[in-house]
Amino acid sequence: MNPPFALKDKGEQEHKFVNQALAQMQEGGLLFAILPYSELVQDGDALLWRREELLVHNTLVAVVSFPEDLFYPVAGKHTCGIVVKRGIPHDYTENVLWVQVLDDGYIKRKKKRVSKNTEENDLTRAVGLITDFIHEGIAPRSVPRFIKASPIADQDGDLELVPGVNLDNRDHSLTDIKSQMQGHLRGLISFAVRNGCFPYSLFSAQPKKISLKTAPTIRWGSLRVKDMFDMDNGYPASLFKLLQDRRPGYVALFRPTSDAHHLVAGWIKEEEHKDKVYKAGSLMVSTDGEGSHTYAHITPTNFIPNSNTAVLRPKQPMPLSFQLFASIAITNERWRYSYGRKPKGDRLRNLLLRVPVLKDGKPDVEAFEVMAASISEYEYATAYLKLSPTF
Repeated sequence: MNPPFALKDKGEQEHKFVNQALAQMQEGGLLFAILPYSELVQDGDALLWRREELLVHNTLVAVVSFPEDLFYPVAGKHTCGIVVKRGIPHDYTENVLWVQVLDDGYIKRKKKRVSKNTEENDLTRAVGLITDFIHEGIAPRSVPRFIKASPIADQDGDLELVPGVNLDNRDHSLTDIKSQMQGHLRGLISFAVRNGCFPYSLFSAQPKKISLKTAPTIRWGSLRVKDMFDMDNGYPASLFKLLQDRRPGYVALFRPTSDAHHLVAGWIKEEEHKDKVYKAGSLMVSTDGEGSHTYAHITPTNFIPNSNTAVLRPKQPMPLSFQLFASIAITNERWRYSYGRKPKGDRLRNLLLRVPVLKDGKPDVEAFEVMAASISEYEYATAYLKLSPTF
């Protein structure tokens, strides 16, 4: 079934149609329903339905997350398909099949979706695995970001019943980490050069580049963002008188963005808002914006964060190399989120990251120092940030 979406009457919420369908079925019957993503992640009535109706009286068998533009151009809803077994209370120790379909074989072109004419995509890969799980109980081999059979992970929190909460991420590649570090550093330096605040006089000589003969030995562990950082939310732009052109004595208001060049939303008189200014070299995360959520940045200048961002403050001294890694690790979790499930508040605080750890389980903040030092831009960036640069 595909219930009508977003009807205005509160009594016509999408989950009410699911309840009505289940009420017509025999015990043990299977229902497949397409629902807005929000019904499976939001609190309020949707959470009450999930916790006190859906799972109390029925078993959740599988959840498939579809591409956000599945119904384009007719509708812009992000959707999930759920498979529910009627009349058998959910056993929270039993596996649910989680599948994330990012590629269903179609692309947007000229205001419609057209086939890419390829034989394999996420949907064709998943169909046989889903039917085998539903009818035979055969759990597929887990594939990061794609498929996994496991019990509901978020049982005690908001009971978010979506693949992004339950799937595994890919392991970090040290080669990729180094490449991404260099990309972040180049973006930071490029921002400073482009905005006229890079101190060329400090860098008359080329930095010494360290040659790495072996990759660093790392003990990987899992820590939540809140284990390593305190989090401050940004400020509404309405609090400030914003200028679009830079003036002396003004500080930048930073907004969510996927790249450093678009960080500046406007300029604020620093003297009037000193208590809201963060220093260059802070770790800022975009928490909203359909095209920019979850991107994390090492900030290239002193700034005030807007309300669609959050600033992460280390709970212990951390070199730039580890904060760079943290920004990469957070950005690499972007696939878990969407416009309907943003990395705000506790979702960001509780985000579980794979990070280097010491024997006592604490973060190994020195793990990437030697590797970072082998990147030419690292010496430039660390020297620049020590100046706490502003415009």
